[in-house]
Amino acid sequence: MGLIKEMLSGVGSQESGVGEKWKEVIIKKGREQWKIEDVKLAEVINEAWNLNTDLKEMKHQYDELKDYIEDAARNYLEENGTLRFAVDGIICSVTFGNECVIDEEHIDEVKRLLGDRFPDLVRTKIKYEGTMKLIELAADGDRGKEIAKHLIVKEKSPSVRFEFEEIKKEAA
Repeated sequence: MGLIKEMLSGVGSQESGVGEKWKEVIIKKGREQWKIEDVKLAEVINEAWNLNTDLKEMKHQYDELKDYIEDAARNYLEENGTLRFAVDGIICSVTFGNECVIDEEHIDEVKRLLGDRFPDLVRTKIKYEGTMKLIELAADGDRGKEIAKHLIVKEKSPSVRFEFEEIKKEAA
């Protein structure tokens, strides 16, 4: 059992009249707040919290190990490229590369200097992202249908994050 789970065991759980456990889950949406009883949801949230905490610690440890491997790889690679280490059947690839960005204020000068080679040597990216209000407009009536046929709307993956908030005992 994780440390946080041990600390929280019993917090928010009660015994009902027939001896079965229930856990209180507080739901907050905007300024509204209400309570539900859902043992499974409470347990899943606690377990996800514990795993998330463990993953953060593991991420820190992984980053330290990865930094060491990257430093070792730099000793064997003089330029950008990929180097592979093999140990006990494990292949560890390390790739070094560069990103070249041209500030917008210098684009005209770079175009002038490169001339006809500019399209061959420079990739141009322009990205237009609609707002939630545009999506709502596109879903609304005749005008929206005209706009909607020019949009690609994809549902984002839900975002789940955790914070720890001490539970305050309400005065009886």
